[in-house]
Amino acid sequence: MPGHTAKVVSVFFSPSGDRLATASDDGTVRITDIESERTVLLLDKQKLRAKPVFARFSPDGKRLITAVKERNPVRIWDASSGEELVSFTDDRGVAEAIYSSDGAFLLTVSDEHLRTVFDHLTIKNAKNVRDQTTINNAGHLCVWDSESANRLLDLPIPAPIGLIPSISPDSQWMVSAHREDSKAAHLFDIKSSKHLFSLDGHRDTIRDIAIHPTGEQILTCSDDDTVCLWDAKTGERIAYLENFGGDVTL
Repeated sequence: MPGHTAKVVSVFFSPSGDRLATASDDGTVRITDIESERTVLLLDKQKLRAKPVFARFSPDGKRLITAVKERNPVRIWDASSGEELVSFTDDRGVAEAIYSSDGAFLLTVSDEHLRTVFDHLTIKNAKNVRDQTTINNAGHLCVWDSESANRLLDLPIPAPIGLIPSISPDSQWMVSAHREDSKAAHLFDIKSSKHLFSLDGHRDTIRDIAIHPTGEQILTCSDDDTVCLWDAKTGERIAYLENFGGDVTL
């Protein structure tokens, strides 16, 4: 697919499957129509201001999030017009980002493994103030006023989080594995930071986590060569698959 003049570092399909978002070491991000191979949106070096790390569509395909090297702001763009809608800065830099399935929350992972939950609906000139929630390596959940950047709340959580958290379809809870207890996954309430329960059953490091679209089941895979299926309401293990013959990822 023509367009970039240097290595492509990120590729992401639109939810409809007809467009492709690519980020490149040439300093640009492109949205390409797959059928025609035509570039329908170009974010150039002047807009991005540094080499991009990734480009990701929102679940409805209407927005595009980008992060760049050198700890510059993460930006959310209108995926049709290229207008910048909102930006935020994490001093530790952002290495990856995922949306909740309804697009209400955005989780980012920094180079120092900080996870930040941003309400990405805080766009320019928004009348109502939205909160930003941070889960950091010290085992605390912090809530920040997105207008003033004042810290409103600082709550402890049982342990630091190690994998990118997966968010439930209703954006009420998330599940992740701890860096210091990687054989178990843990569910947290997003608003209160309350630890709900643990998924304990693997014998080695958990490598990936997925939530069923209904939010009723959770799938985990581990270096112990197993995949476990869990009840998301009770934490009960309902299925156990093994002997894959190697490391398992979802």
